[in-house]
Amino acid sequence: MRKGAIYTVERIAPAIDGGFVVVLTEIPPWETYTPPWGLVGIGFELRRFRYLDIPDSLMKLLEEAGRETETV
Repeated sequence: MRKGAIYTVERIAPAIDGGFVVVLTEIPPWETYTPPWGLVGIGFELRRFRYLDIPDSLMKLLEEAGRETETV
């Protein structure tokens, strides 16, 4: 990851330590064996990210596009 770069959050998942991790679309999680859980996917700490402020006009377009794909 690079500081200042913009990434797409695929999902925020529960971590084995009780917190949460971020799984990115651009950087798939790597896997490691961790007893007693077994094979686990490793994401990035939530504190490494901030929300991107998206203008209301863009949010409206995204919502409209989502509705269009649902009806197709």
